Amino acid sequence: MAWDTEETDGSTIAAGPVPGTDLSHSIRVPWSILVAFMLLVLLCSRKIRFYLKYHSFAGIYFFFGIICIPIMLFNARDPKSTRIPRLLVRKVQSPLFGITTKMIGLERYPEGPFVIVCNHQSSLDCIGVMELWPPRCVILMKKMLKYAGPFGLGAILAGSIFVDRSNHRSAKDTLSQAVKIIQTKGYRVLIFPEGTRKLPKESSGKIGNSEPLLPFKKGAFNLAILSQVPIVPVVFSSQKHLIDFKEYKFVSGEYTGVVLPPIATKGLTLEDVPDLSDRVRAKMIACFNEMEQTQSR
Repeated sequence: MAWDTEETDGSTIAAGPVPGTDLSHSIRVPWSILVAFMLLVLLCSRKIRFYLKYHSFAGIYFFFGIICIPIMLFNARDPKSTRIPRLLVRKVQSPLFGITTKMIGLERYPEGPFVIVCNHQSSLDCIGVMELWPPRCVILMKKMLKYAGPFGLGAILAGSIFVDRSNHRSAKDTLSQAVKIIQTKGYRVLIFPEGTRKLPKESSGKIGNSEPLLPFKKGAFNLAILSQVPIVPVVFSSQKHLIDFKEYKFVSGEYTGVVLPPIATKGLTLEDVPDLSDRVRAKMIACFNEMEQTQSR
């Protein structure tokens, strides 16, 4: 408790700590030191800066979901509802992080329904996907993403098809559902046939297949043949000049996407799936390698 004392001139002063001076100063100093230390670590640690930027790039979909969901409810489960998230990716995420995609061959898309198969390298693919996205298109994705908060709800409202690859019966039911959607609604379906992301080995630092594309899963080709619609391969060029998990590099720049000529499936049966898958994969690898050589010149 403060008490009064008299100075020589007779004035009265408080002999205790003055509010807002010593106490606030004692709090500000350690907090200032902590903030300065954190900023120093952030500026000095390339790894921390890399992961902050990378997770910010991916985490922005949480906020996009919050913005888009109320609007997407007006066209629930309809590909039309993808317009707003596509606009946000192209007008906000792409310029904010300086990542752009140059698309070549969009005029090759055929009329009517078809199945797009696309290589998958990193989260940066989403920029290119929004550029290649044709009208009346839905995406087939892993079931676990259905529960990814606002992103998952947005994907549901966009009419995405979710597949549980760990459950053969469920995956078969999903395939039948996708065939029905193509045949009755004339939708296009986008699939990543590798099933997971595959950055070049020298970029990711992971030991794995030395080829630029992982072996393809057969779902996309089963779907195209059962629906008797064309396969349209799309190849994204290497992103190793933009993102490198081994060197902790994430910089602005551009990569290329190429739409290859459609491959007809009319008259084919499920027995032709392995050959069709191999042919499509070979064409995509050849295109990827050609772009890699052009990029290195």
